[in-house]
Amino acid sequence: MAGKVNPFKQLERSLLEVPPHMKQRVMNDIAAAKLLLDVGELVSYNFPAAVEKTLKEKRRRKGGKKGGKQKP
Repeated sequence: MAGKVNPFKQLERSLLEVPPHMKQRVMNDIAAAKLLLDVGELVSYNFPAAVEKTLKEKRRRKGGKKGGKQKP
């Protein structure tokens, strides 16, 4: 058993400390990606409700008919 080497321990030893400016750059990129995801979620969440409200308002103004056409 003494001849077996744990590859995970080798990986751990080979890790080097990342320079602070590189860490900051990566963290800024992650924050920007998270912001874009959050904005996209808000838009996709509120967009259907806004369309529905607009269509209901449009139908109400035209007399409440679904097709938009009124009988004479």
